[in-house]
Amino acid sequence: MIIELGTFELLQKLADRLIELVKNREEKTKNLFDRVIEPIYRDLLSVHQNYMEVFEETLNLLPAFKEGQTSKREKGLQSALRYLESNRLKLEPVRQKLRVVVRHLDSSNKKRGKRDQFIAAAMDYMFWFKSKVGVGSVSMDIVSRIQMAKRSKDPLNADDVRRYVSAVMIAQRERFVHLTEAYGKILAKISK
Repeated sequence: MIIELGTFELLQKLADRLIELVKNREEKTKNLFDRVIEPIYRDLLSVHQNYMEVFEETLNLLPAFKEGQTSKREKGLQSALRYLESNRLKLEPVRQKLRVVVRHLDSSNKKRGKRDQFIAAAMDYMFWFKSKVGVGSVSMDIVSRIQMAKRSKDPLNADDVRRYVSAVMIAQRERFVHLTEAYGKILAKISK
């Protein structure tokens, strides 16, 4: 009988420790959410709002193709380029910080869970393209395309840039939806 009672007490202690472990993990998850995930999401929300406003205005400044309006086309491209270059700098420090944090989280991560989905969605949003020379932002890609259109003698290149900016806006909205869904899954998990 004494052995059974000792076994029961051991099982009780083990159960208590397991409960404590689960609570500790939940607290760590909540702490990680509060310290890392939530601030990243808030910063990305600011970046997304800025992107949409800047890209919308850039689109408005880009000239539509009209035969024989070369000087108007050049002025429109120059205005769009100046606007985009100056306005993309406003949130550059936030974007740089996010890139560093998201890269670090991605490289330190081995599992595949809700946090990983969020990190992958954040990386997808932040890093528009990858090449041999590194990664690039969506705004730098648009700057590059406007510069190419300015150098080109083909007036339709400005229309190509307009279509590209429209497509970028749609893609970034979709990427932000995926990011928000991943964020929502984590929020739902810690809110239980």
